[in-house]
Amino acid sequence: MLQGILIIVVFLVIAALMMTKKIPTLLALPLMAVIICIIAGVPAVGTDAEGNAIGWLQTVVENGTVRMGSAIMAVIFGAWLGQLMNKTGVTENIIKKSAELGGDRPLVVTLIMVVAVAILFTTLSGLGSIIMVGSIVLPILVSVGVPAISAACIFLMAFTTGLTFNIANWKSFSSIFGLEIEQIKSFEIYLLIATLIATLVLVFVEFKKNGVKFAFSAPVSDVPETRQLKGVAGTLAMLTPLVPILLVALLKVPVVPAFVAGIIWVLVFTSKSFSKAMNLLVKTCYDGITDAGPAVILMIGIGILYLAVTHSMVKEVLNPFLLAVIPSRR
Repeated sequence: MLQGILIIVVFLVIAALMMTKKIPTLLALPLMAVIICIIAGVPAVGTDAEGNAIGWLQTVVENGTVRMGSAIMAVIFGAWLGQLMNKTGVTENIIKKSAELGGDRPLVVTLIMVVAVAILFTTLSGLGSIIMVGSIVLPILVSVGVPAISAACIFLMAFTTGLTFNIANWKSFSSIFGLEIEQIKSFEIYLLIATLIATLVLVFVEFKKNGVKFAFSAPVSDVPETRQLKGVAGTLAMLTPLVPILLVALLKVPVVPAFVAGIIWVLVFTSKSFSKAMNLLVKTCYDGITDAGPAVILMIGIGILYLAVTHSMVKEVLNPFLLAVIPSRR
């Protein structure tokens, strides 16, 4: 019982240190895993009677680094596709075309921007993509008269709506919780509906409360020229975010091959020559790995912590504590 209480205390202390930014998450998760193992009496190195490794250096730290390997690959390939969409102008064209559909009607423009951002973030990931899309969408919203604070809140909600159908996230959840993609998809459909409704409620409440304040109009002279995607090829290129989603959701294609299909798709419909396509492919691969870096490090930490709390010796320590605090029928 005492060991279980100590583990809970360690969890709360390190969680508090993370929240107050005293310890970075990439250090806190492995540190928590190691301390939990030590409290539970797990040896650093050792084997059981059958010769299987039970030491935390082997079963937790080493195995934990690759515990979420498939999810890490999904994040990297998703970030690669996102970089390709950014560099080829697909992302900007989707946003600009959406804005043109709304004309000078602020509410319509806002609703179209919500849909465009949500669709984009079913594929995009990483802080760089958030900053890039935000730097395009927010000036558009402000320029049609949406108050700056309202525009920021609406963008964040639209971004969150899209994340519910981000298949790289699905793969991460699958690895963490040991679920099939189909199970995650069925849950995410309800989450998508709930988040979309909340986003639409926010839009209409903000417009009813604040109205449209054209004094906030943003200058657009400094906005760089968007690379125009025209014709059938341009239209097909702008369908890129839907390619991996449809492959995974409808045809049951594995996540990484679905992202590879999206990468090939966007290159085919945006590249002028084979050599330029190959150069862009290599550059965006490096940029995508950089973009995915923080998420990859976090997943390594999650994998280590997951194996720590599911270690047989740790579970033996925690079970009496959990039985004592969890309500049950008698």
